[in-house]
Order: sequence, then structure tokens, then C-alpha cells
Amino acid sequence: MASNAPTALQTPHGQAMASSSPPSSLSLATTQSAEQSIVSSTAKKTLALTPEILTGDVIKLYIGSKRKEFIAHKKLLCDRCEFFRKGFNGGFEEALTGEMYLPEDNEEAFAHLIDYLYRGSLPSLRQNQHNKRWSTSPLRILYCLAEKLVFPVLMDELMDFIMLYHIKNGVHLAPSSLEAIYTTTHQDSKLRLYCAAMIVCSTSFPAKQRDDWVDGMSQMFLETPEIFRDFFIFQAKYGSNINGGDFRECLRKLSSLGVCFFHSHTEKEVCYLKQKESQDN
Repeated sequence: MASNAPTALQTPHGQAMASSSPPSSLSLATTQSAEQSIVSSTAKKTLALTPEILTGDVIKLYIGSKRKEFIAHKKLLCDRCEFFRKGFNGGFEEALTGEMYLPEDNEEAFAHLIDYLYRGSLPSLRQNQHNKRWSTSPLRILYCLAEKLVFPVLMDELMDFIMLYHIKNGVHLAPSSLEAIYTTTHQDSKLRLYCAAMIVCSTSFPAKQRDDWVDGMSQMFLETPEIFRDFFIFQAKYGSNINGGDFRECLRKLSSLGVCFFHSHTEKEVCYLKQKESQDN
């Protein structure tokens, strides 16, 4: 299986998270505060799996170099995702054969995508069995797939889930994770924007940790100058809004930029948070 290896997450003090189950913050209920306006991705969603969808045509998708086969209902994929809508309803071969080959995509991420479409659930965190640290790697690889498929609702839910986890647990991304994100996202990716924000927040690490952080970041900036460019731009534009306090406090201050600041939906599209609020009322 061509999946990204899980990347260990660390606290600002470099301590491992050794819990045997995912941190409880992932099941937090929504509250009125800006930070907690993020909806927990573990909440159940109302799925529109109508008879029209379930009795309609099915299509086959072959993912990765080993051509892992996935079978799904055509209408469900096309209604939710622009990429499939254009592929299966346009003048392409896929519209005639009902089959699509995606050899460059990740089988694990695609399995998570199918699970999201049918069950409304996002992938769980992954625990490294060696050091017991938790990783958001399954969420990140699904985000990169959703970005390619032009699926902003899923991207925004994943983004909020990742941010909530980092805020509640004071976790930052390792340089290897940042570089992996930059190799699988486009220049205007909101996940890249969030990476830049995290690096800005990381400058607030305690002095005893800062030297190691500077060494790691300096090497990464040399190897991937795009990361440095985005970090510099974010610091220049928004640093005054979030600087001050420790790493976790800096992450909390990101909410001052707006609930949808790291979302990918357009101004004309309704945020999934507002859609859920309307459904609840």
C-alpha cells in the first residue's frame, strides 16, 4: 500500500503522548467560544443516502500503483465532489466505461474518503507503536486527496479537526511532516497556510527548546524555500495578532483571524459549520 508513514507529534517540551487511546479532546462538544466553535469530527452526521443514490449506477475506481479496487455509487460521488462530477458526467472515457484509474493516489486515503461519504466519519489518529505518540497523518493524507478532488467541505472538516487537536494538546508538526505536506498540496493550499501559522507559533517555544527547533527549521528552510516564504509572509501579515504567550496560547489566538480563515470554501459557499447549525435548529 502506497501510504505516507505516520509522523510522530510532540508536545512543545518534546514529551511523548503515551496514552493507549486517542486524547479525549477529540470528542469535545461544541461550545460558544471561538475556539470551541469547531465541530468535533466524531459527531454523527445526517447522511443523504437516498433510494435514488443507493439504487443508481455504481462505478469502479482503481487506486494506487497496485490498482486497489473501490466500488461506489456514482450519484453519491458526483453530488459531493467536483472532480468525479466532471469525470463521470463529462465527455471523458470514464463517463462511458464507469471506471477511473488514479495510480498516483493513496489507497489508505481513498478508503477514508469512501468511509466519509457513506458514514460521515473522519479517520482516527494513528499511534506509533514504538514511541506511543499520536499522529494526525491519516487526516493529513485525506486532506491532500480532498484538495486534489476539489472537496472543500471535507477539507474544512479535516482542518478544524486537526486544529482542535493541536490546540487542546499543544502539539506541533515535525519538519518532516511539513515537508511532506508541501510535496502533496498546491501553492494556495489552506493546509500550507496553517503550516505557516504553526511555524510562527513555534517561535514562542521556551529558550531551552528553541536551539534545537532553530536547527531543524533552518535546514528545512534551505531544502524547501517555499515553507520559509509562507512563514515570512504569515509573520509579516498576521504575527501581531497571534504573537505573545506560549505555543498553545498562540494557537488559540489563531481563532481571532476568523472561524473560516483556514477553510477552503469560497465566499459564495456556505460553511459546513453554518449548515450544521441550521440543521440543529
